[in-house]
Amino acid sequence: MTALPPVGEVALAALLALWLLRAFFGPPPHQTDRVAAAGWMAAGLLLLGTVLLAGDAARPRDLLCAMAVVAVSTAGWWLRGRTEEGEGGAGKTDEGDPPPDWGEFDRLRAGWSRPKVPSA
Repeated sequence: MTALPPVGEVALAALLALWLLRAFFGPPPHQTDRVAAAGWMAAGLLLLGTVLLAGDAARPRDLLCAMAVVAVSTAGWWLRGRTEEGEGGAGKTDEGDPPPDWGEFDRLRAGWSRPKVPSA
């Protein structure tokens, strides 16, 4: 078998470009899912491993490589989950609330005190 026809190569390249653009710049999933990302990554690596088994046939190698790119980019998409604010989580971590400012707390607490009044 020979390589894909030129029209097929252009169509495959366009599909891969659209898939990568969606994975990087499209809306992220509702939450990060590391298990799904690991599954897609494993699938991508297995697909790349099967390229070695394809032998000299160029068409299956091209399609297997394309499927591997799709799988790995989908794994990256699953890792982009949304944060609590609803934005993409690229480069962000859920660290929770910042630590309390105890100096400000002590200043506010000093304003709460009242003069001592003897009980009757």
